[in-house]
Formats: sequence, C-alpha cells, structure tokens
Amino acid sequence: MNSVIAKTAKKNLPMPSTVPAGYYAGRVKAFWRYTLARFLVFAVCWGALWGLGLLVFEMSPLSNLVILLVAMLVSAVVSAFLLAGLRDDLARNIEDRATRMTERLEESRSAEDVD
Repeated sequence: MNSVIAKTAKKNLPMPSTVPAGYYAGRVKAFWRYTLARFLVFAVCWGALWGLGLLVFEMSPLSNLVILLVAMLVSAVVSAFLLAGLRDDLARNIEDRATRMTERLEESRSAEDVD
C-alpha cells in the first residue's frame, strides 16, 4: 500500500482513500444483522405454525408445504413492521456506500481529464 501512495504522490494524483480498520465490519454487520433477524422471524413463525398444525391437522407432505408457505407470508408481514429499524440502517449503509463510490468515480474522471 505504501508503494501505491508513494507512486501517487510523485505523479500528483489524488491520494487513494485509506480505510480505517473495522470500517467495513460495521457495514457488513448491518447486512448480517438484518438477514439473521429475517431468518429468525421466519423460523419462529414456521415453528409456531408447525406446532399449531400438529395439534389441529393431520400432518401430510401437502400440509407441511402449506404451513411453510403461510409461514413465509406471515414472516414477511411481521418483518415489515418488526424489523423496520434494522432495514433502515441497512438502507442507510447502502446509500452511503453508493455515494462514496460515485464520489470516487467522479474523482477518477476528473483526474483523467487533468492528464
């Protein structure tokens, strides 16, 4: 990395951004928190509906499939309300990353125009 910085400084090009340690960990952490929370909500819904199905219905492969599909629908609705904060954090992180990438692209274009 130091050789890249030294070569960039000699050519008077914009310095590459140095990313502090752990910077991406917070970004990726938001993704995994939301993803795992979605899986957890689905697992709880599926377990509750499957347990209810054992008590009420005769279980068959078709009823297992129906319970699975209903659990997917219920968990999607529950997640829409229950995980709104985690989803907003994830959206904010994605927006920040897209903004940084756009700024880097513009910096690269302006550096090419100087040459």
